[in-house]
Amino acid sequence: MKRNRNHNDQMGPAAAALRRRSVFRDARASSTQLTDAQLIAGALEMQRSIGPSNTSTTVVINSPEELALYRQKTRAELEERVKRGYTFLGNWVKYARWEAQQKDYERMRSILERAVKFHGANPVLWRDYAELEEEGGFINHARAVWERGVTALPSATDLWLKYIVLEQAAGQDGKVRDLFNRWVSGPTPPACAWELFALFEAQQRRAENCRDILRRYVEAHGTVECWIFYGSAELNVLKNADRAAMVYACAMESLPNEYINGEKDCRIPLAWADALAAALKFDEARELYHRLLKECTSVKALDAIFTAYKRFERLYGSAENHETMTSVIARAMYQHRIAHNPRDFDAYVAQFLLFRDATQGDNASVCAGHAVNVGSKGGAWEEALQCLTAAAGIRIDGEKDAVLAQHHAVVVMAYARLVEERGDVAAARSALAKCIRHFPFKTACCPRLWIEAAALEERHGEFVQAQKLLAASLNISPCPEVFDAALRLESNACAAGEVSAESCVQRSRAIYESAIKQFPQNFALWEGYAKLEEKERQFHRSDALRAACIRSFSAVARSVVSLSERYEVLEKVDQAWARRLALKRRLLRSARKKTCGGLSESAEVEELNFSLRQLYQELLDSVWDEYIYEALRWRGKNASTVGVLSPPPLRLPEVLTPATARWAEAVSAVTNFVVSSTTADGRPEDSSVEWMRTTFRKRLERYRPKLLQEFGGLDNNASFEAIQQSKRWVEFLLSPNGTEWRRFEAAHGTSDTLEAAKECTQPTARRTRLFVKKKA
Repeated sequence: MKRNRNHNDQMGPAAAALRRRSVFRDARASSTQLTDAQLIAGALEMQRSIGPSNTSTTVVINSPEELALYRQKTRAELEERVKRGYTFLGNWVKYARWEAQQKDYERMRSILERAVKFHGANPVLWRDYAELEEEGGFINHARAVWERGVTALPSATDLWLKYIVLEQAAGQDGKVRDLFNRWVSGPTPPACAWELFALFEAQQRRAENCRDILRRYVEAHGTVECWIFYGSAELNVLKNADRAAMVYACAMESLPNEYINGEKDCRIPLAWADALAAALKFDEARELYHRLLKECTSVKALDAIFTAYKRFERLYGSAENHETMTSVIARAMYQHRIAHNPRDFDAYVAQFLLFRDATQGDNASVCAGHAVNVGSKGGAWEEALQCLTAAAGIRIDGEKDAVLAQHHAVVVMAYARLVEERGDVAAARSALAKCIRHFPFKTACCPRLWIEAAALEERHGEFVQAQKLLAASLNISPCPEVFDAALRLESNACAAGEVSAESCVQRSRAIYESAIKQFPQNFALWEGYAKLEEKERQFHRSDALRAACIRSFSAVARSVVSLSERYEVLEKVDQAWARRLALKRRLLRSARKKTCGGLSESAEVEELNFSLRQLYQELLDSVWDEYIYEALRWRGKNASTVGVLSPPPLRLPEVLTPATARWAEAVSAVTNFVVSSTTADGRPEDSSVEWMRTTFRKRLERYRPKLLQEFGGLDNNASFEAIQQSKRWVEFLLSPNGTEWRRFEAAHGTSDTLEAAKECTQPTARRTRLFVKKKA
């Protein structure tokens, strides 16, 4: 019977079954059996004969005629390629390399000589040319190619280095020396040529030749790097510290002053000091450090010199006085800077820190029982206060340098605390007010400045002024730290009797509401507000706040792209759920204690128990909704790559592992609290077990039609295969609920309930009619 083109559509899924034919397979054992060695040998032979080659240049040749044809064909292709693309060096190199593989080195040389006309100015051509000669074992030819290359391109460092490596590998030290001499005698030899030449002579144990090359090096270039290499070679390679010190001394005389006093560079004097220390001339090195600290004018260079001097005194100085010596030198250095620039803010701050450390060291000496001059201690404190006063009085342009303005604010706060301890509260207030007035709050943030000013007023009983300061701060530069300070201030004012408890609570609520509006993702503010309401026994308000926190953070978690950031937000959601449930359980325990062990529980206990069960249900629904959200998002990405009708995988992907783990933890926690052992034989209550069972069942009944609608399984125009695939996807995504249900039944149910759970989670496959009789 001839079938029409629509036959498969009419037959439906049975068409594939009708097209199948029975295949006969002889499963009897063969009379001749192959050994494993024969199988491996056959596989290798098959791979050599018909298998794909591992590289593009591997060709199986079976006769000389085939080899000749292969060479003729390949040579023609490569020749055509270099004729068309003669400007591309890779074509020539590939052609020559192929000829070298065929052991036809004359053709290889001919090809590369032709390429010299077009690419003679490219060092890559000469390098590949010489390397091919070396690979073929033609050392003299390679030497000639390197010679031509360095002659044609004397500034090509790569060619010189390769040529020198060849001669050194061949043991021709004299030729290596001649090559170095030619290289450094060229028009523009690089610095590495001199340095490698000197190191080569040092390797050959020719110290005088090495020094002669280094002298020529510094005469030719005369840079700081040249002198440093010369000195380090004397010190570390030739092991002569005295000559290294002499080299650096000569460099100090020949280099300009800006390379000595630190305006541009200070490496030469520091290297000279290290060489003197290596030569055991510690007094000369110390004098050099002192002179550098006095004459240096650059801030960065001063810090480097100061650090090097501290290291020198720690290693080679006296263990008793090196800290004192460095402190004295540092003070002189900063005084020198202040004399040159009276508005040097960093110098004042650094000098204050030095004086403060000195006074703290004196206090430690007093505690240890050592005698200290009290007058000198008081003088150090006075000098420290003077430095701090000068630093706080410097006007900083915060619009140009916001970071420096923040540093200045920190100094002003330290100054205010110091003068407050000395009894001058007015000066502390004035300094903080002036700093607040001039601070650039539009470009920088410094909440600590407002908090410090409010704390000053609070310490002196001015709670109203402190509240005004923090209120102004919330309007100008709001931040969570300022809100926390405002809440602490309200609590302290209530404890001091300045405000009533009711007024304190109202103001704290207003502060929390304003803070949460501006910082809705700050979990500490939500929790602090909830604890405040809980403390005031406003349990409904506390529960509502935590519920709002859960909704807010759940929405934020869905808007986050990064998976790690999403679960950081969901961790805060879980904390809010835990605190919400803990509050309900505390209320339930308190209500049960009030019943005093009565036979029947009160209506309040029943209501709290019902609300707690409802809260457990909301927790499970929230966690399950987050899992479904991630599962649908993953399924959408999967469908866009492999197709809508693709079958579900065998197991859930790793990207859903955090969501399923969170669901399993939530179910386990709810089970531990709901299923309690209260009967005489230690078994859980039937009502709690039935409640958990109903929860699992209702979730399946509620989400199956939703997901089926989402995947198009209820579309009347969809094909049979699409509907079946949608059902498979629905059961696949609902599998975590079934897994936890079966685990619960295995732990708390019976074999019958476990089988019932399996039947519910794996619905019975219904037969679908393949042949539907059409209506006339």
